[in-house]
Amino acid sequence: MKNLSKLSIAVFLITLLWKDVCAQEAGVQFFKGTWDELVAKAKSEKKPFFVDVYAVWCGPCKWMSKNTFTNPQVSEYANKNFIAYKIDGEKGEGPKIVQQYKVEAYPTILFFSPEGQLVGSQVGAQEPESFIATMKKFKDKR
Repeated sequence: MKNLSKLSIAVFLITLLWKDVCAQEAGVQFFKGTWDELVAKAKSEKKPFFVDVYAVWCGPCKWMSKNTFTNPQVSEYANKNFIAYKIDGEKGEGPKIVQQYKVEAYPTILFFSPEGQLVGSQVGAQEPESFIATMKKFKDKR
């Protein structure tokens, strides 16, 4: 009986972990690396990119991460048409990006051409449908 209880707990924990792994894979795939590596990747792939400039304390940023970036239609469109990148506006390379691109609020999504030229931005959290429209608006701008 004791082994059955341990087995039940193990199965439960594995199920929870599996759900987390699947949820992470289902969302927008954000590039991991430096700013320079991001720009080089975009140029080599000839693919536009967007940057989610956020802060860890920002409620709307957390909302977008949980609700918009995990949406299947958003992730399908973003992963196919963009390289996505997240940067904390208050840490690491973030303050430099915030200053360079004049970010005044979080979240701000910056959209870039494959050559690394800023083509537009969107300030504030967006519902999935609105964010898809925003991505479409900036996808082919040069």
